[in-house]
Amino acid sequence: MDKLKNEAKLFARFSLVGIVNSVLGYSLIFSFMFFGMGPYLSNAISYTVGLIVSFILNKSLVFRSEKKYLAELFKFIVTFICAYSLNLAILYTLLRFNYNPYLSQLLAGGVYTLTVYITSRIWVFRT
Repeated sequence: MDKLKNEAKLFARFSLVGIVNSVLGYSLIFSFMFFGMGPYLSNAISYTVGLIVSFILNKSLVFRSEKKYLAELFKFIVTFICAYSLNLAILYTLLRFNYNPYLSQLLAGGVYTLTVYITSRIWVFRT
């Protein structure tokens, strides 16, 4: 029962950090798009900012890892590349089918978020 309770707390912290990071990221994406930047460049710049913020907050607040920064940063970057590639593939596919670009960003972002949580939990910040 304690293990389940601890997992719930971990997921709650991850969710809070995710909300903060998502608000920041989508604010940037949508602002860039509003001012005329294309959806792909808006996405790339915002996710780069999100990568930095996400690593720092997940390492310190969510997983509370005390392991070496470089080793975890490398794994986090690999995770980011995989999750972001999946994000772009979904975004590209949805935009090719003329889905609303704002909804496409949200759907692709949801897949990105799940991918980052799962890989961070079982690989990057493994306890």
